[in-house]
Amino acid sequence: MPAFPTTPHEVTAAWLQDCLQQPLAGFSLRPVGEPGQTSEAVIADVVYADTAAVTPSAFLLKFSHPSLAVRQRMSAVSCYEREVNFYRDYGHRAGIAVPRCFAADYDPATFSSVLLLEYIEGAHTGNRFDFTLDEMQQAVDSLAAFHATWWQRDSELTGLFDDHSRQTLATRRWLVGEAIAAARERFTREMGEDGIAALAWWMEHGEALATAARQRPRTMVHGDCHLQQMLFPTNGAGRFAVIDWQTVAIGCGANDLARLIVTAMSPAQRHEQEAQLLARYHEQLRQHGVQDYTQTDLRRDYGVGLLQSLTTNSVALIGLDLDKVAAALGNADSCPWYERVFHWPAQAVREYGVL
Repeated sequence: MPAFPTTPHEVTAAWLQDCLQQPLAGFSLRPVGEPGQTSEAVIADVVYADTAAVTPSAFLLKFSHPSLAVRQRMSAVSCYEREVNFYRDYGHRAGIAVPRCFAADYDPATFSSVLLLEYIEGAHTGNRFDFTLDEMQQAVDSLAAFHATWWQRDSELTGLFDDHSRQTLATRRWLVGEAIAAARERFTREMGEDGIAALAWWMEHGEALATAARQRPRTMVHGDCHLQQMLFPTNGAGRFAVIDWQTVAIGCGANDLARLIVTAMSPAQRHEQEAQLLARYHEQLRQHGVQDYTQTDLRRDYGVGLLQSLTTNSVALIGLDLDKVAAALGNADSCPWYERVFHWPAQAVREYGVL
């Protein structure tokens, strides 16, 4: 059995005290939002024996999903292990704001994990359906600073998965193949013929794309970068931070940028603001010391990143109940969820001439 709590019911005052290095007078747990589809989380409120303690009094406890089937699926691409390793080795020096981490453990035998993170009071989670331009610009600026921190420092990123390794490519090919089969069987309408055609093209050309990417400038990437993975201050309370590092890897920074934009913006919004956001990201890279990367380079990598985002969306739906997905994502501005998830990125891939 793991030597750490694997569910909220296993959390003890002794374990919390050991993690926080502070004696406690007590603690309580409370729910946080809706249940996650890949993890289980609660908020821990602690009372310190020493009233002068300056450690935070509220923490986010994040565990692997209680379902063994979900844990196995997530562990096939090492999601829990990636996040634990990120917070252990890089969280304090990532080059982008993240919650402070007080404990991070993973057990490969049971696919169990636990994170004890600072709970950032007052901040709100970004909304892909309702965001401000200021929020998007802050996200773009933060991404550029993060990517610049690790630009072409692959050899220093020990313990991270390589987005373009043959092993990663083989796993992704298997998952995308499963997604295509599921789409043809269960949700052809939702994915759309353009989406299925783009995935089929990636299956044929994925190896060539990965080979080319290994010759491009690479950096640390979030891997599933969208506004709902970010916290923003609310009326002066809280602070900006990026969360959910289960897909962190060595890869192309433009993949993060493409996913951030295409998961939030309608085609009309993207046509209006995309060029400015790409120029802003490129200028921020330059200001943080990246001098060997042209706007032409960025545009080429961004197009491939749009296709990568589409494959990520397709893989995420394998085995999920589409009715629950629809309830979770909802319809914004009379736009069905699947248009945002599949049709918009497929259109962007086509417009960028990736295929």
